[in-house]
Amino acid sequence: ARKLKSEVYFADLAGHENIKTTAVTGDRLTELKHINGSLMYLQRAISELAKRSTDTKGKKGNNYSPFRNSELTVLLANGLVGNSKAYVIVTLSPAAAHFDTSY
Repeated sequence: ARKLKSEVYFADLAGHENIKTTAVTGDRLTELKHINGSLMYLQRAISELAKRSTDTKGKKGNNYSPFRNSELTVLLANGLVGNSKAYVIVTLSPAAAHFDTSY
């Protein structure tokens, strides 16, 4: 009999905030830096996986793990590799004033 394994991950990720325009200090600033770093590493991991999937040269031997830089990427790794399917739901402010922070 064939075994089938399924996992579902839900992650409510905070949005990227600009440290220069956010008037936070102390512990909140430290938390903000960690959030922004985790989002950056997640973006890099997804970009690296996309690059690998479209590599037509068939390069072998790239053992770099794009997941080891952040606890967030380590936790989400199984949901991003192999024949996994990943869906992203994004909410953005339609206000022109928030355009620079909605990239």
